[in-house]
Amino acid sequence: MDLCSAEVTEQGGREEEEGEEVLLSQPTCLKFITDSRSEKLRHGSIVEVCWYLTETREQYRIAGQVLYITEDTKEDKYVKERVSTWKAVSEAARQSFYWPPPGQPVDIDLPEQFMAEANAELSAPPQTFVVGLVDPVRIDHLQLRGTPQRRKIWTRKEQRAWEDLSVNP
Repeated sequence: MDLCSAEVTEQGGREEEEGEEVLLSQPTCLKFITDSRSEKLRHGSIVEVCWYLTETREQYRIAGQVLYITEDTKEDKYVKERVSTWKAVSEAARQSFYWPPPGQPVDIDLPEQFMAEANAELSAPPQTFVVGLVDPVRIDHLQLRGTPQRRKIWTRKEQRAWEDLSVNP
């Protein structure tokens, strides 16, 4: 996986390493946050992200390799990415990382379950906060509006070049 192979400069700019820009700063690297107790972290490093846009009737399926940045991550560029991402999310989102584990039964009538610990330091990410970076290798775009419907699949080749192919929906 060549995900985020160069360094991010202190000024927030980009440096290049062997002709590749930092994926942390590129729009081609999808970033999401999740809870370390979530089941999705146990499904391996190949993922697929899907969106359906009802207004335009389009579907996107993006497959790729994921890198999870956890509390145990040691590489400085990833540690910085995790901290800056934590600071960028809302306080309500930060508090949710102190809630019971995802998928665990809860009593909705006991709101104290959903309050951050009284002494919780919300300025630093807790152990449960994970950043996921998806390095896409295949994009499948389906347009359901119009006749004929259209579908195109992009596949990443060597040197990060993309090849596209129109296929029957």
